[in-house]
Amino acid sequence: MSKYFKETSDSEEIMQGDIIRAKSQDFSTQDHLGVIITADCDIFQKKSNDTLTYLKILHLEDYVNEAWAIKQQKKMREKQENPICEQINAKLRKSGKDLSPITHESLKEWLKHHEPEKITEKICEHDGHNKEEILEKLKGYKLLTIEEDFNLKKLQEAWDLFKVKERKQKEELRKISSSGAFEDFFFCRNYQALKNLALS
Repeated sequence: MSKYFKETSDSEEIMQGDIIRAKSQDFSTQDHLGVIITADCDIFQKKSNDTLTYLKILHLEDYVNEAWAIKQQKKMREKQENPICEQINAKLRKSGKDLSPITHESLKEWLKHHEPEKITEKICEHDGHNKEEILEKLKGYKLLTIEEDFNLKKLQEAWDLFKVKERKQKEELRKISSSGAFEDFFFCRNYQALKNLALS
């Protein structure tokens, strides 16, 4: 069907590198494609007890949303959590009240139960300087810690809230396809043709 893939019959032995369709047993998830990574010798000698190991094949768009964006979420959260806690604690010290310092965990809990706007009003009650900046950071931190189903769109929202320059955003996105491989991932050429064959 293409110079990259060829169709095999059901009677042929499965080998390392073969593309398979992994079917959902309970119909809760869609069927997906995978590439066999079990060694040929283990398959032929039945060392794997009829169990095969495979890597799931994703479209690049799915990889970006399901894996890459989530890694960037963690990376950005770790970068931002200390500065935002320090900025909030500086505000609290200026209030003159004997308040416990905000930690990553306490800020996360605070955001679980209150909107960033309400928290900002409380923090800036006695000092309105940088109020808008703190509000945007709290919105961004909520995206990075509380929001479920994190994806590229939410990552871009967090970038904007933390004032990550557009050029830097484009550089990060460009890195996705600038090389032939990722950490634990690799590009598979002609994905659509592969999908059509495996799911036919």
